Parts: sequence; structure tokens; C-alpha cells
Amino acid sequence: MTLHVFMSYCRRDAEFGRILGEALRRADHAVLEPEDRERDLSWYAETRRQALDQADVMVCILSHHLLMTEYEWVRLEMQYAQAQRKAVVPILLEPIDFPDDLLACYRVIDFTSDDFMHAFQELLEQIHAVGSPRTQMLRRAIRERLRFFPPPVQPDERAGAFAALVRQALGHQQISPDQYDEYLADHLDISPRFAQSLIKGTFPLDELEDSFLVALAEVLEIDPQQFESIIRSSPPSAHDDRIHSQHANRPGIPTSRD
Repeated sequence: MTLHVFMSYCRRDAEFGRILGEALRRADHAVLEPEDRERDLSWYAETRRQALDQADVMVCILSHHLLMTEYEWVRLEMQYAQAQRKAVVPILLEPIDFPDDLLACYRVIDFTSDDFMHAFQELLEQIHAVGSPRTQMLRRAIRERLRFFPPPVQPDERAGAFAALVRQALGHQQISPDQYDEYLADHLDISPRFAQSLIKGTFPLDELEDSFLVALAEVLEIDPQQFESIIRSSPPSAHDDRIHSQHANRPGIPTSRD
């Protein structure tokens, strides 16, 4: 099945991007990206919007170069893709702490090891899983049904801060991001799903017992007061101003990669 894949990466990762793009083409996918270094400067905003509009899946390459120099560029491309209901698949090129907002995407494909073909096979499977016509049709059907539900309440920003602290502490222990949930599940005797909710900030903070917070802090080797200060901060307002944002203009894309 041929799918249209939009490649998003900073210029310093262009060599890996081209290698990956060529591998995707050999796998019978249509890859949307600049074809050579000279075209980078002419890869203008409107051209990228059109490419994203055609894409079934966006593949985003994460690296130190991206976070240090050009993350804002790729993030805007990602925001536009998500606004257009495109599936986003992040790729981890180096062992880094990727930005928190990427956790809302599908699972990250790890290319940090030497086994390129194994990671590439996982990428192909994920592209088919999230970008196939059947998946897109199901996603549209779900969105249509959600129109009849009450608007969502404003998310609890404390949960994001809580999850960021958990991930930061795990990172300081030199644990690979793809092993965070397994590590917490083993050391706290909890289910992997519960561990994932702590990492992603989807568990209601007010339902966490003090004894569990103490145990979690001990596993993470941090002061339990750090959790308490987050939980005791002001909860979100009941007013959901996101309703008004539905009528805002779609996200823009900058006009050059530099």
C-alpha cells in the first residue's frame, strides 16, 4: 500500500533524512521532502503546506541538532500537521530528552542503535498502522461522533508538570525513554498502563495517595516535596477557553529553515 509520507527534520540531519527517505521510497511509499540541498532554500511555506495537505503521515526526526537550533521550525510543521488531523510519527535519532509536547503523538521509533533495519521495520509498521485508509476512515468516524459530546474541560496543567518531573528524574538515572514505563512498573509493583499515565500526565493527580507519592519519590531519588508543591498549586479553571480557539486561523509555517 503506497502512502504519502512528509519528512520533517533540520538541515543538519538532512543526510540521515535522505537515507531514510530513499528507504521509504524503496518500500513503495511516496516521500515528500526537498530532493537536494539547493532546494532547501526554496522549500517555501506554501509548498510545505501543500505537501502536508497531501501527506498521510508526517515523520519527524528528533536529534540534538533539532533541539539546539531548529526545533521551533519543525514544531510549527508538527502543529500544522496535527491541526490538519495528520498522523505524526517521531523518530529518535539520538538518545535525547525529546520535548514534552511530542508525548501526545504516537510512539517514538528508536533509531539510536546500530540495527537500522530493525528500527526501519518498526517505522514501516507504525506508518501503516496510523496512516492507512482504514485508520483514517475510523478516525474520521470517531471525530464525527465526538461532535455530539459536550466540549472537553480544560486540561489540568499540573499533570503536565508532574509528568515532566517524573521523566526528568528517570532521565537523570540514565534510563532509556522507551523503558520508563517498565522501570516504574517493576519498582512500584504497578501496571504498565498506570506507569504510562504517570509518564504522560494522564492520571488524575488528586487521586494519588500520599504513601504512593513517597514511594514514587524514593524510586526516582527525589524529594517528595517536589510532587506536593505541584499538586498543591492552583487547579485549572472550569472555564474552557479552548472552545473559542476552534475558530482561530490554522497554524502558520515559517518561510525558511534557518
